[in-house]
Amino acid sequence: MEYAELFNHENLFLVVGATNNEEKYGSKVFRDLKQAGYNVVAINKRGGVIQGTPAYPSVTAFLDRVAKLFSEEKRRETIAKIILVLVVPPEAALQVIEEAAGLGVRRAWFQPGAESEEALAYCAEHGLAVVQGQCIMVRRPRADA
Repeated sequence: MEYAELFNHENLFLVVGATNNEEKYGSKVFRDLKQAGYNVVAINKRGGVIQGTPAYPSVTAFLDRVAKLFSEEKRRETIAKIILVLVVPPEAALQVIEEAAGLGVRRAWFQPGAESEEALAYCAEHGLAVVQGQCIMVRRPRADA
């Protein structure tokens, strides 16, 4: 996966594990991408509001909301733009990946520590493009660079 393709401002970053707890990387990653001007959606199993933005309890819940507000066609267009950013414990990664891939999501970024052998194997078996072992906050382009 090319970084220029990933960091296109038309893409939609779904940060799974987004949180209001500023000590956690789910908070740091969500804030960093949002402040950099990317389209970012918070996915947190509790839902609620993350850093002033509505959070969805799952990828499915977010995409259902898109379909309800707009159309099924808009839902399909949205899926094509998604980059799933996993900031979850490795034992939770497989379930998230299975859900997202089942909905048609094709790209995933595993933050360091979120990877599991099972989740990565699933991605390989199902043709998902994956970035792993790299922090998205370090790899994303900088405005001053």
